[in-house]
Amino acid sequence: MSHRYFSALLVLFGAWVMTHSAWAQITHIGVYEDQSAKMVLDEVTDQPFETMGLTLARGYSQSAFWLKLTVAPDSQARFLRIRPPYLDDVTLYRPDSDDPGAWIVVRNGDRVPMAQRRVWGVSLAFALPAAQQEQTIYLRMQTQSSSLMNVDLLTMQTFQQSEFHTMLLQLLSVAVMLGILLWAALDYGVNRQPIVGLFLLVQLAQISYVLAIGGYLPLIFTSAETADQMTSLVVVVTVTLTLLFHRMLAAQFNPSALALHTLSAMIVLGTVSLMAVLVGQLQFGLPVTSLLVLALMPTLLWLAFSAKRNELPGLATLRVAYVALTFVLFFVMAPIFGIWVSFDVYIWATSTQGLLTGLIMAAFLFKRSLALQRESIEDRLQVARVQEKLFSERQLADDQRQFLDMLAHELKTPLGVIQLTLDSVTLDWMQQKRLHRSLSTMSAVIDRCRLSLRLDEGRLEPVLEQFNIGQTVQDLVLTCQEPQRVHLALDYAPLVRTDRELFLVILHNLLDNALKYSLQGTEIRIKTQAHRLADVAGLCVTFDNEIAREPAPDPETLFVKYFRGTNASGQTGSGLGLHLSRRLAGIIKGHLWAEITPNSIKLSLWIPN
Repeated sequence: MSHRYFSALLVLFGAWVMTHSAWAQITHIGVYEDQSAKMVLDEVTDQPFETMGLTLARGYSQSAFWLKLTVAPDSQARFLRIRPPYLDDVTLYRPDSDDPGAWIVVRNGDRVPMAQRRVWGVSLAFALPAAQQEQTIYLRMQTQSSSLMNVDLLTMQTFQQSEFHTMLLQLLSVAVMLGILLWAALDYGVNRQPIVGLFLLVQLAQISYVLAIGGYLPLIFTSAETADQMTSLVVVVTVTLTLLFHRMLAAQFNPSALALHTLSAMIVLGTVSLMAVLVGQLQFGLPVTSLLVLALMPTLLWLAFSAKRNELPGLATLRVAYVALTFVLFFVMAPIFGIWVSFDVYIWATSTQGLLTGLIMAAFLFKRSLALQRESIEDRLQVARVQEKLFSERQLADDQRQFLDMLAHELKTPLGVIQLTLDSVTLDWMQQKRLHRSLSTMSAVIDRCRLSLRLDEGRLEPVLEQFNIGQTVQDLVLTCQEPQRVHLALDYAPLVRTDRELFLVILHNLLDNALKYSLQGTEIRIKTQAHRLADVAGLCVTFDNEIAREPAPDPETLFVKYFRGTNASGQTGSGLGLHLSRRLAGIIKGHLWAEITPNSIKLSLWIPN
C-alpha cells in the first residue's frame, strides 16, 4: 500500500514539475479582448494587456482574445502547446530572427487541415526555435466553442511524453467504453430492455464525444470544416441523448412531477440546440448545450432525492449513481464558465468523462439487469410450480373422473337389477316405497357427481329446443316422491327455448331440495310468472317452502359446493344439488338465487324468453 502511495506522489510531483517548467520559461502572460474581432497585430501591440495565468477562461464569446507571452531564452527548440484541441482558430505571431521587425505567422486550430499543421499531436502546438534572448510572442484565439485555453512551453521530450500520456489515457478510455458498449449490446439482445437500448446510443455518442474533443476527428475527415462541424454536432447530440436517457430512467422511480417536466423542457431545448447547430448557428446551439449540462447537475439530484418508487435496482443505488454523475459533470463544466481554472483537472475530466459516466450508468444498469434476471428466474420457477400443480390437479381430476365413471358404470347396472327385482318381490307398500326412494337417492348422487365433473371440465354445451314450460313442470311434479305436497300456481306458462335436459336437472334439484329440507308434511309451492331481470324479459320459476325456526344460513352459502345446513342431518345428499343448479343456470343464460326468512326459503330460477 505504501508503494502505491509513493507512486501516486511521484506522479503528482511530475505533474507539478511540468506545470512549473512552463512558468519557468514563460515569464509573463497578458490578455486583451478584442470585442470587434477585427483588430490586427499592429493595432493590438499598443493596447493594455491584463495579466493572467496559464489558463484563459471567458466562457462563450464572439470576441477574439490576444495573449502576449514573454518567453525566456533557451538554447534548444521548444513547443508552445495549446489546449484543448477543438479551438477553431489559434494564430501565433513570433519575431522573425532573419528579418528584424517582421513577424512569422503560423495558424493552427480545429479549422486547419491536419496536412497543413506544422506540428501534429492531440494538442495544438507551435514549434519555437532556440533563442539567445528573451522575446515576446503573441497568440490570437477565436472560437465558437467556449473561450477556454491553456498554454505551456515544453521541451521536445516533455512535449512528446505529455502527448503520449494524453493519447494513452484517451485510447484506454475509448477501449473500456467499447467494452461497456459490447456489454450493453449483448444485454439488450438478450433482455430487450428499452432503457439499455437507449444507453447503447448514449454510449456510442460518448465514444464519439471523447474522440471529438480529443482532436481525432481531423484524422478521420479530410476536410477541416467537416471535422469542426462534426465536433459541434457530436457534443450537442451526446447531451440531448443523455437527457432522454435520464428522462426514461428517472420516470421509473416516480420522482417529482415538476422535476420530470423540467427535464422534458431541457430535452426540448436540446432538440432546438441540435437544429441550430445543423443550420450553422453555433453561437446559439453550443452555449445552450453547455447551460443544459450545467442545469442537469441539480436536476439529477432533484430527480434522485424526490423519487418515491423503489424500482430495481433500488432508490439508494439511483441516488449514489446520480451524486457520482453530478461530481463528474461539475469537474467538466466548471472551467468552461470560469468557475474553476485548474486546467489539468479539466483535461483529465473531459478525457475520462465519457468513461466515468459510462461506468457509473453501466454499473447501475448491470445491477438492474441482474435483479431483473433474478426476478425473471423466480417468475419462471413460480410458473413452473403452478404448471406442475395444474398438471397434478388435472391428473387427479382425470383419475377421479375415471374412477367415478367406472363406479357409476359398475353401480348403475346393479341398481337397475335391484329395481326390477323389487317390482317382482311381494313387499308391503311402505317397504317398497322406502327401498325405491333409497335407490333413487343413490342414483341421483351418482348422476350429480358425474355432472359436477363434466361442469369442471367444461364439457357441457347447451342444446336449445322449444318446449312448453307448464307441461314440463307438471310432469316433474307427477314423477316426484311426494306429489301430494306440491301446490302449483302456473300464472305464466309460455313456450321457452332453452336446453330442456339442463333445465329439468335444475328443477329436479330444486324440488328435491324443497322436499328434503322443508318441515315434514308442509306444502311446497311452485309458481311460474313473467319477470324482468336487468331489463330483460323472462320467466321465473319459484320454489317456496317452510323451514324450522333456527339460525338461517346466508343465502349465498346455500350454493357453495358441498355445503349442507344444520337441518341436513338424517337426510342423504352430497351438497352438490344447489351448487350444480346455479352453475347450470349460468350455462343456459339464466340466474338462480335464494331468499330466506325465519320461517321459509324461496329459490327462484329465471331464464330469458
